[in-house]
Amino acid sequence: MFDLVFIMTRGGPTYSTEVLATMLYRQAFELNEMGAASAIAVILVALVLGTAWLQTLLLREGGTSRAG
Repeated sequence: MFDLVFIMTRGGPTYSTEVLATMLYRQAFELNEMGAASAIAVILVALVLGTAWLQTLLLREGGTSRAG
């Protein structure tokens, strides 16, 4: 969602439409806070990996059951 939010609103009025990716960009390149940006990146990677793992488990369970 980085590209849409960044191009259209840059985080919106008072950062109301900001997502983790735009927050990471703002911390790293506009505010020059590399430590905070790194922490956001770690959280973002953990969320993506957790979601992928959960999706893999759910799809694996759904694919092995046979109807009828």
